[in-house]
Amino acid sequence: MADLVIRRLLPADAALFHFLRLRGLREAPTAFGSSYEEECDRPVAEVAERMAKNTDGFILGAFDGDTLVGTVGMQREAPLKRRHKLVLWGMYVAPDARGSGVGRTLVDEALRQGFALPGVRQAILGVNAANAPAWAL
Repeated sequence: MADLVIRRLLPADAALFHFLRLRGLREAPTAFGSSYEEECDRPVAEVAERMAKNTDGFILGAFDGDTLVGTVGMQREAPLKRRHKLVLWGMYVAPDARGSGVGRTLVDEALRQGFALPGVRQAILGVNAANAPAWAL
């Protein structure tokens, strides 16, 4: 993927993010804490609003040209005594982009940006026990 660009997603990217997230929820339902049924009827405007209001986290997108091929989120824990921790969530790479380093690049950049936030000292990453590629990553 010669044209791969990793950047923070903005509310203007909500439709692209929502589409790819729903794809991931359908294709790998056990890999996510949410479900397709919970999110499929969520309006894109609500997704954009949630993105805009989230000051304690971010979502990164991997773009191959104009196509969003992967996403990952980082969210600071809310309780005061756990604000030094970030949780990596929602990791998904489209099947046609797998095996090209997109996942590794997303995780590396999420960790780099996450640890650059004031006070962050720990990141929590979890994977489904049956997901061998996620374990390898």
